[in-house]
This record gives sequence, structure tokens and C-alpha cells, in this order.
Amino acid sequence: GISPRGKIGRMYNPYEGLHASLDPKVLGSIRLPNAPEHLFSEEATRHKRSWGENLSYYTGLGYLGGTIAGGVFGGIESSRQAQPQASLDTAKLRLNRLINGTMHRGRMFGNTFGILGLFYAGFESFVQSKLDHSVPDDMSSILAGAATGAIYRMSAGPKSVAVGSAMGAAAALALVIAKNTLATSNRRASMY
Repeated sequence: GISPRGKIGRMYNPYEGLHASLDPKVLGSIRLPNAPEHLFSEEATRHKRSWGENLSYYTGLGYLGGTIAGGVFGGIESSRQAQPQASLDTAKLRLNRLINGTMHRGRMFGNTFGILGLFYAGFESFVQSKLDHSVPDDMSSILAGAATGAIYRMSAGPKSVAVGSAMGAAAALALVIAKNTLATSNRRASMY
């Protein structure tokens, strides 16, 4: 906020709390801004994560989401498996089978979606930097999704690359639509 002297920011004294013979009136205090400072005005209007933050965010989100989804899938899959003889199937063995299935699928899905998040974040940052933000951010996200799907399926041949690219673009389009829907609903909620 605005201080009593009419200057923007808050006062910070780095020597406060120290039991030394440092007089803050002589040394002065530092005025800290309330909002982030930007070198260029264009940076102030863009509220985006950096490429490193994007990389960490999408990789972590992919790994966490994949681990949870894979764990649920593995738990359901292991509970539906054909059971051995009733006399050999104790509660301890059923629980062990459930935990093993959950951990196996959770780890596998988590690693896969973490790598997909890593590819997506890298491609999105690359597309935005090379096109110098000349295309809308939503379009660069869809392009990154298509590239991610293509590179992920590259070892399986050209037909699989085309299918992977289409699936990656469709997944990115779904994320863009969800993000825009959430942003619109948040703006509407803040209006009331």
C-alpha cells in the first residue's frame, strides 16, 4: 500500500532484530515494492510461467496425475483378475496382489505421463520462443501437443506418428478448452 509519506512500497530494515550498534536512522531502510518490478512494460502485462517453471510444472503434474490414474487402474485390474483356489487365497495375499498391481501400474503410468509432460513443456517453450509469440498461446499449446504425440510415437513408424500427433493435439485442445473455461468462470465469479 501507500505509506504515510506518500511513497509506494513498504519499509524494510535488514538490521532489525540484530543486537548490534547499528542505528537504522543512520543506515536507512530499504523501500520494497508491493508488486513485481519488470524491466519492460510488456512483461508486466503477461502473466506466464518461465520455461523452467513450465518444465517443472508439467513434468510434476504429469507424473502425479499418471501415478494416481495408474494406481487406480492397477487396483481395479488386480481386483478383477482370476482368483486362485479359494483355499489358497487369504486376505493377506489379496491385499498383496492389490498393492502390487497398484504400484506396478502407478509407476508405469506416472513415468509415461511425466515424460509426456516434459516433452510438452519443452515443445511449448520452443514454439513460443521461435514464433516469438506471433501465434496465440492456445495455438502454440496445440502445436506442442501435436509435436509431443509425434515424438512419443516416433519409434513405432509413420502411421503411429500421425495417430500420436493427432491424439496429442486433441489432448492439448482439451486442456486449452478446460483452461479457458476455468478462466471464464473465475472472471465471472470475481465479478459478483
